[in-house]
Amino acid sequence: MKKFRFLAAIAVLAMFMTSCEMFGEGGLLGGEKKARFTAYTETPDRTTMGENYTVVWSEGDQIVMFGTDAGAQFAALGAYALVEGAGTTTGVFEGNLPQEYPLYTAFYPLSRFEQGADYEGNMLVSLPYNDAIFAERNFVDGANPMAAIGTKDGGLQFRNLCGILEIQLKGSGTVNSIKVEVGAEDPYISGYFVVEPSTASLYAYNVAKFINATLATPIELSATTARSVYAILPPGEYKDLRITTIDNSGNITTRKATTTINVVRSKITPVSEFEHQTVEAPSVSLTYLEERSNFARAVYKLSFNAYAAGAYRYAISKSYYEELIGEGKTDAQLLMEGGTLTAESGDYSVSVHSAMGREVYLMAAPCDEQGNISGEIVKCSFVVKGIPVNNDYSITYKDSEVTNSSININFDAVPAEGKFAASLYTAADYNVLAENYKELYSVYGFSNIDLDYAGGVVNLVQTNLMPNTEYVLVYRVANGVSDGVFDYTYTGYSARQEYTFKTAEYNKSNAAVQMRVAEVKDWSVTVNFTTSNAEKVKVWYTTAADVQDLEYSVDLYGTEVDYNAGHTFTGLVENTTYYIYAVAYDANGVYGDAAGVTATTTDLTPEQNSEYDKFIGTYTFSAIDFSTGEAAEARTVTISKGVDGKTLLVKGLLMPRFAEQYGVADDTLVARFYDNMIHIGGSAIADMGQTLTSMFGTGYSIYASANSSSGYYWPGNTVSSAYNNGAMTFVNLKDPQFTGLVFYIGQSIASASNFIDSYINMSLTKQGGSNPPSGAGSNATESFTRGDEIAAGWR
Repeated sequence: MKKFRFLAAIAVLAMFMTSCEMFGEGGLLGGEKKARFTAYTETPDRTTMGENYTVVWSEGDQIVMFGTDAGAQFAALGAYALVEGAGTTTGVFEGNLPQEYPLYTAFYPLSRFEQGADYEGNMLVSLPYNDAIFAERNFVDGANPMAAIGTKDGGLQFRNLCGILEIQLKGSGTVNSIKVEVGAEDPYISGYFVVEPSTASLYAYNVAKFINATLATPIELSATTARSVYAILPPGEYKDLRITTIDNSGNITTRKATTTINVVRSKITPVSEFEHQTVEAPSVSLTYLEERSNFARAVYKLSFNAYAAGAYRYAISKSYYEELIGEGKTDAQLLMEGGTLTAESGDYSVSVHSAMGREVYLMAAPCDEQGNISGEIVKCSFVVKGIPVNNDYSITYKDSEVTNSSININFDAVPAEGKFAASLYTAADYNVLAENYKELYSVYGFSNIDLDYAGGVVNLVQTNLMPNTEYVLVYRVANGVSDGVFDYTYTGYSARQEYTFKTAEYNKSNAAVQMRVAEVKDWSVTVNFTTSNAEKVKVWYTTAADVQDLEYSVDLYGTEVDYNAGHTFTGLVENTTYYIYAVAYDANGVYGDAAGVTATTTDLTPEQNSEYDKFIGTYTFSAIDFSTGEAAEARTVTISKGVDGKTLLVKGLLMPRFAEQYGVADDTLVARFYDNMIHIGGSAIADMGQTLTSMFGTGYSIYASANSSSGYYWPGNTVSSAYNNGAMTFVNLKDPQFTGLVFYIGQSIASASNFIDSYINMSLTKQGGSNPPSGAGSNATESFTRGDEIAAGWR
């Protein structure tokens, strides 16, 4: 194999070997005609890795050979073995050659070769991500991939495909494992790559972002003398590179490079010394950054040592904290149930505009790789700042017009241009609020309040109010000057004021509707109507037995239906009681009294459906990974029978890396089948509860749901799919509101922190398949040369 001959002691990151059945002993082709090729490493005067380093061949080295004819067709010639030149930069390789070709292509090492050349001469090779071996002073077998193009007489000039990252280790303890990780925007560093031999270029195919390597011989570190370890990496800029070292005592040090690392093909890139540490336990620290905080955002610094895989962080008002503790909650439960899991130390902010003037606790604790709290919980507190009242600003009630469902109100305001803030409550809700909650917390008001603020006049229109109801409007104005901390907050506002009003009675019409239940099934209820003096009907259902302001609720949330034909509610839950309401409208659009019926869906029962069986089978998965923008991992998805005609079992949708991370033994989703479509959503994945108990405090389930363009998502949303010409496409994903299918854990339904994985343009196709791509590349430098050290620093 290709090695470095050292006159100085150097440790080298190396890849594990795998056998390749395609090119076994004797090659691909039969016959006894043999040929020899001379193979050159990049010449010593161009491949010196600092002084005294050269690259040589070793006994047992094997290369993969291809011949190219005049028509640019590639023939696989099999494996060629080194027969002369071990220990030198010029080796002679021998193998079968049934016929001669004008040009030859070769790859080293055989153990990294996966698939033969395509019509452009590209090959599929692998760089391992598990069980890699670090060895002192040398590369082990198959460490450094090379490719060559040459002729029978001119020989094969091999070129390196990767660069080398030099990690200079210091510290205490004996290191036996090293992990190299890179960020989402960085190049891939392990897995399967397409090689373009003509340019010595690598292109990602099915790849990963880490190398996890054990050492053949553990390295005993020194506090004064650095030991260099070399990692073989594809060329590129690495903006988020992390190194983790693990010693024999189980101590872990993880550090992130503070500078972008540019790895160049055929060059060594040294980085600043990395110190491995031994500590007793993971720990975190919290510091409230008062100078960067105001009424809307509190900023704090969270830091944790190298032995914490991550940390939980949580901000909670003191009063709410005391309430939960009084109910028997522990700090650990609060952190794991309500906190955010964070992978890096750094500055974080939290919204506190709803807690102005009140005391807030910050809490944090280190956790291990499984998400378990693994050290001491720390807390600190602060009082949220408030916006000061500025007597130069004022707002005065002018006039208003109130109907049974709206208010149109005008104010005179100073300054003439500024920001108007308003909160609207029913008087009943307002009266039960604690005094500190009645404060106007934000200068933004509510998105459902329409207003126009210009020339000192504020016009506010609020619709969809309940009839015959008393309301309290709380309001103020603010100036539009940044406070120097956050651009979107303000330095002062007027005194807070209130305006109380009552909406008028709603004069209902004599339009009437009566309903009767026509049919009840497990997932559907059909109702029929009888009407009088009616031009249209709206219907609405709920599982709540007591609904206040019934006609208003149906008017606001109901769906207009064709009452002459009746209506069927689908997508319900089996064995559940539903309260169904309807109102009728007269010719003037005024509704009358509500009518209601109650229906309880039946238990799930099988039924015959000719459309059901066509979904059953094995599919090829096709989708875009929302988090990376790249094609998702190639695999199959199976759909099998659940309850005949009613449910289907969908296995294989969950991302493999997610299933592996959380130890999912069975990722089968129970999907519904109704309206001749398959519906996935709100279905617990089997055997997940116990697995997740230690991570999240309770056994939350994983659900499938549509992901909105804002990054938020909701559990239980049904994602439907249609079947056409052997392909099943998820139809709801075509709605502009939705961008993907999400798998997530937890009960919080509007938090991007629960985001796990999502897919875009997902489809399943029977009897589908795809081929690996071919690449086009660019030239790189010619030889391994030692570059200038990058003063990365580690944090």
